[in-house]
Amino acid sequence: MLPIAAENLYGFHKQQRVFRDALSSSKLHHAWLFTGEMGIGKATLAYTLAKQLIGKPQKIIAGSHPDFLAIDAWYNEGESRKKPTISVDQVRKLNSFMQMTAAEADRKVAVIDGVEYMTIGAANALLKVLEEPPLGNVILLICHALHKILPTIRSRCLLLKCHPHNFEDYYNALRITLPMLDWHDAERLYDFCGGNIGFSLQLHAAGGIKLADDLRELALTGGDLRELMQFFDQWTLDAERWDLMKNITMKALIDHIKSHPLQSERALSKLREVQNFFAEVDLFNLDKQHAMIHLSGIPI
Repeated sequence: MLPIAAENLYGFHKQQRVFRDALSSSKLHHAWLFTGEMGIGKATLAYTLAKQLIGKPQKIIAGSHPDFLAIDAWYNEGESRKKPTISVDQVRKLNSFMQMTAAEADRKVAVIDGVEYMTIGAANALLKVLEEPPLGNVILLICHALHKILPTIRSRCLLLKCHPHNFEDYYNALRITLPMLDWHDAERLYDFCGGNIGFSLQLHAAGGIKLADDLRELALTGGDLRELMQFFDQWTLDAERWDLMKNITMKALIDHIKSHPLQSERALSKLREVQNFFAEVDLFNLDKQHAMIHLSGIPI
């Protein structure tokens, strides 16, 4: 289910309270920046608040609300992109949208998901919108990597830091998509994924905890070439599974650093090496099966 279509919101109690207090005091800031790791539900939070601001949620979901605009780095006019990006033309559309008078609500609201994927031209165009905000209108920005956002953009937004859910909120949110998930499996997913719902859904769809355990073992200890080939030959590493492989591998290394503080310097060196390696694989579109086999052979 896409975040815009979510009917229920779990967690984010502090963030909702901060937003409601600002709204009730008539001091609602024109730009809010939701930041935190990918997959924890920031977009669901932003779309929920947008619906509360202008009402008529079914129109928002259908894309027919005249006072609502959504810009998504991963989708353009309903079609998924091969590579996430937000263009200058999209932000210019936002500028024009914000200048118009609200038609059905008291204000206009825009949600921009994946702000860190803006082109330089798009970032400069957004900065112009933020510098001269139309009175009463609101822009909700969603960011997964705050360090990639221009300081001049950050300084014009109110920052709402979002964190993974506690177990109760996590379990209730997860059961919307996985109604048959039992408590024990949910606890294992929660412990492994750190309360990240998006990561948990990816992992469950790809084979669950056993897959994660197997890959963690390979990532940390390596294996002989035949064993590695047998493991990765089971996989067709499409974009979603490749992202999952990267997430599991990085989490295995981070968990290793936390549990072996005396080896932290060595493990941090490998973590940086793995990050650079993944970036090269993505940049040059290298063979992903061979990449994972090579990675599993890098000693820790």
